[in-house]
Order: sequence, then C-alpha cells, then structure tokens
Amino acid sequence: MGHILPLVPTAQAALAAGHQVLFVTTGPHADILRRRGVQTEDAAPHADVSARFHRLNQETNRPGITAEEVLSAATAAWAEIGDLMLGGLLRAIQRWRADVVVYEPYHVAGLAAARLTGVRAVLHGTGLPMGTFRRALEKMVRPREHYGAAEVSGTPDAVVNVCPSSMTSPDRNRGWPMRYVPADVGAVAPGWENTPPSMPRICVTFGSVLPGMAEHVVRATVEGLRELEAEILVSAGGAALDGWGPLPANVRMARWLPMVDVLPSCAAVIHHGGSGTMFGALAAGVPQVVLPLGADQPTNAEAVARRGVGLALDTAADGMQTVGEAVRQVLADPSYGRAARDVARENCARPAPSAVIRQIARLT
Repeated sequence: MGHILPLVPTAQAALAAGHQVLFVTTGPHADILRRRGVQTEDAAPHADVSARFHRLNQETNRPGITAEEVLSAATAAWAEIGDLMLGGLLRAIQRWRADVVVYEPYHVAGLAAARLTGVRAVLHGTGLPMGTFRRALEKMVRPREHYGAAEVSGTPDAVVNVCPSSMTSPDRNRGWPMRYVPADVGAVAPGWENTPPSMPRICVTFGSVLPGMAEHVVRATVEGLRELEAEILVSAGGAALDGWGPLPANVRMARWLPMVDVLPSCAAVIHHGGSGTMFGALAAGVPQVVLPLGADQPTNAEAVARRGVGLALDTAADGMQTVGEAVRQVLADPSYGRAARDVARENCARPAPSAVIRQIARLT
C-alpha cells in the first residue's frame, strides 16, 4: 500500500480538475482506490503478486543480509512484477488513449509502457527522492522479447518530489515540489482512538506486509513497552490478533487504525521505516522511533535520525529491549518534537497536488 496511497491525493486532484483518471495496478488493494472514487483496473488479474511481495520480504528481512543482496532481490522482484503488468498497462493506455502515465519509482512497467506507446511519463515520488529503479527496468524481459524494444529509456519527462527539502541532501532535491498528503487504508475506526489520552499516546505500526511475516517483531515491540507510562495503540496489520493472551493494561490493539486520524494525537510513533508511515508521521509533526528491518527502511531510518525527528535503532545489534528506552528518550527530549513540527510546517508550505496537476497537464 505504500506504493499506492501516496498517489491517491494526486489522482483525486486530477479528477477534481476535470481530468479523466484510470489507476492501473494489481494485487489486493484496488478496492482502496475505488472507495476513493478512482476508476481502477487490474493489469495482471491472474497473477499472484502478493506472493511475490511476500517472497521478497522473506528474502530481504533477515539478519546479516548485505545491501547488494537486498538490491539484487528487489531488482529481480520488481522486474518480474513489471513483466507481469506490462501487457495490461499497454492495453489500458491504448484503449484509454492516455496522454500521461504517472508511475512510482519501483513500478518500472509504468515507464516501459509509456515509452512503448509514445506517451509522456511522470515519475511520482512516494518518500525520499529516488529515480526510476533502473536495474529492474533493465532486467525486464517482455519489452525486448515481446515488443522488440532493444532498450527502454529510464528517464521520465518530469518528476514529482514529495520530500520536504530538509529531509534530504540538496543534490537529491530535484523535480516539481509537492506537499506529501497522507492517505489512509480506509480502516474503520474502533472508537477509542478518538478519546483524549490521559498519558502520552504511542502508536505502533509495521505497515501492511511485515506483520503477517514477522509477527514476533510486533509482539517483541509491545512487550518492550509494557512498563512505559503511556497509552500504546497498535495497528497489527497482517499479524494475527488471536493467541496473544492478555495484553498489558496500557495496550490497545486493532487490525488497522486510521493513521491520518490517529497520528496527530500521538506523542511518538514506532515503526519499521516504511515510507508511508515515515512520511505520514512527518506530515503530522510526530517524532519517530524506527526499527528498520530491510529494503529501503535503513535509508529512511538514517534520514529520520539525521534530521533529528526521531531515533533509529539497530535491533539486530541492540535487541528489542532498547525500544522502551528509545521512546523514553524521544518523549523526554523536546528537540525531537520541535524538529518534527518544523518538518510538518515545511511540508505544508509546499505546493498542493492541484498545482502539480496543472504542471502535468501542460506536458500534453
């Protein structure tokens, strides 16, 4: 979902401006888009893309894995997913007579389809600035074997950058700036999250994929917060809720929490370093404690620590017992909250999605 939700506000802004929008994706989350009024189509309805993502996470979320091993596994996965989606994307572009393809960095099939059909391509950031995942684009098979393309250019016609400038280095701060606007999974609020807390409120989330594969991480995090004088809200994601036994008195758990509503009331958020959670917390001005486990999560964690909006933990070296200590430090030191609120104001001052839609329209 971290690859879908950041594009939703842009799609909604395009619809509000009178443009036609078709969101082409695959996997189990298309209903999230449809509920937001975005026409959605599955580019690979017979493919089990979720299984491929799970395999990728199993390959990369393990102790001792090197950066090159992570990159190699991600390259193979995204190239495979790109090949699975390419035919459906091409058919959608041609049937719709699309003028522009907006794609996110990992979904390299979007750029390949745009180049094969001669349509303008816009790279839409979802977090820290990054270019098209060129290694995955180059590893795709279908553009060459099925469509005769000897090479697909990895350079888009424009780039949408949703990262506040202070979160990245000047040399990476390129493209059209746009405000990061959090979107949510459409979770039904349990009700208690809107009650004003009588003590600091801490949100714990490990995204939509990781909890189902590494439930022990969620459990260990909750256990590490048992003695903390705080209200702990846990968004369990894919983790099973049964079999946990009695929860600590300060813990409340739900399958999903509406993070857009929950985060503003929190004193801190603990998460795995996924871009969606990280940038949602930045937009809300909430300090973070990051427990990176793989993929781009260590890079995100480094950015959080460098900007001073939170702490990054090395759980492999220090163990999960450090989580409670890190949260106490973030709560006790007001500099983390000040830095987080500064970034939130910086984000809010960036152009809205509607302004970027006008720039995209001028490409056609």
